[in-house]
Amino acid sequence: MSSKFDYSPSELEINKVIKKHNDDLIDIHEKLKNVGLKMDDDIQQSISILKELGFAQEVNPITPSQRREPNSSPLIVKSWDNIMSETNKRYPNEIVLEDIFTDDEITANSHYLILLRKQFYELNKLDKWDYAVSGIIGTIAALLDYFFVTKVNLKTGEVVPGSLKSGVEKLWDKVLPFDTVKKLEKKYKVPFDISTNTSKISQEVLGLTPKTHRFQSIGHDPLLGFIFGIKDLMKGELTAIDGNGRLIVQTVNGTEPIGFINAIITQFGHLLSDVNAASDTGMKLSIPAPLTPLLQMVQVGGIEYNGKVYTIGDLSKKMYYDGYNFNHFIGMSIPVLVIHIIIHLYSFLRDIFSDSYTKNKHKTDLMIFIANSILCAENVGKLVVTKNPFAINYVSWIDTAKSTVKVLKYVLIDYKLEQLEYVQQIIDQQLNHTYKSVNLTWDKWCSNRPVLELI
Repeated sequence: MSSKFDYSPSELEINKVIKKHNDDLIDIHEKLKNVGLKMDDDIQQSISILKELGFAQEVNPITPSQRREPNSSPLIVKSWDNIMSETNKRYPNEIVLEDIFTDDEITANSHYLILLRKQFYELNKLDKWDYAVSGIIGTIAALLDYFFVTKVNLKTGEVVPGSLKSGVEKLWDKVLPFDTVKKLEKKYKVPFDISTNTSKISQEVLGLTPKTHRFQSIGHDPLLGFIFGIKDLMKGELTAIDGNGRLIVQTVNGTEPIGFINAIITQFGHLLSDVNAASDTGMKLSIPAPLTPLLQMVQVGGIEYNGKVYTIGDLSKKMYYDGYNFNHFIGMSIPVLVIHIIIHLYSFLRDIFSDSYTKNKHKTDLMIFIANSILCAENVGKLVVTKNPFAINYVSWIDTAKSTVKVLKYVLIDYKLEQLEYVQQIIDQQLNHTYKSVNLTWDKWCSNRPVLELI
């Protein structure tokens, strides 16, 4: 018989053995059934004869609880080669599952697997409360972005930093007052803190000014600074990007290289001194938003911003000057943090207080994806309406892209793999139960019998 399944050579051997043993058991069952029926008939006839002869009181009917003494004869165990030899003689052709099981058994097995897959789906799907919480949190985050991350003038299209950025700056004012900043600046001097083209450097960095040097010097980037800034400290160099998008690395005269550990401490101290920096006129400057200085190297495009057209590189520098910096980055991050914190807290609390709820990583990822999508959609809408790139919440965009990749990976790959693992675990548990039952039966009926292996 043809089969819809593919089999390895060893599986085909096992199929034949299963078929042989199954047929043998059916044959034994039928023989025992016939013998049992004849025995019952003989017993009933004997009882009737004894009663007719006047021995009714002496008759004690045999009950199912009465058992024979355990069999003590040797138990013959055949080797696998011996079993296969007998099996191949009986079944010279290939045996497939359809030859072993009936159509009803195969259908029942298929329905059972479908049931297990449905159970897995029910355990991992989002319910109405999950969707409701994701939607509400996403909406709250979108409102935070719209009203507090940036302020929008719909008439003019002007977009400026909102109250979250100013709140961060006020917090820095308390944590890092003016005197503390001056002490940090004096203690943690760095070679890459060159604000103008002076005699300390031999190659001019086009566009270097006191108000933009932190954006052009890569050592001031909150992330890249711990690579390039530490490198500059250990070599006494300046790594910067000039107005034409060129990466310029040069030695700074009069500086002494320092060791790796001291470089890390100095780098952190200097960034701390600059995080709430201000110009002589009181203008808040700060350090760049992470990775944004790299955009200076993209000297292409023509993007309109506040009435002028800029390349991507020039636009990033102009936006930094207008306040698109690290403090604004913290403000942009708050709606995203709200999504992550509240959804994780919701999942944690619901798992504790709801017996019917199953918490897992994928549910949380899906909820974060839904909430992030709402936030990102609002931010894209703000950009489309205002046509002002300052409205971009790039933290939201990055986090949405990240959660999208995770969800796609789960839907396209992980879900099927974990579903297979879930079904296989249940099947393995049932198989282990069968093995235990077989072992108990063996111990009960065969443990005291000598075992002879037939080669």
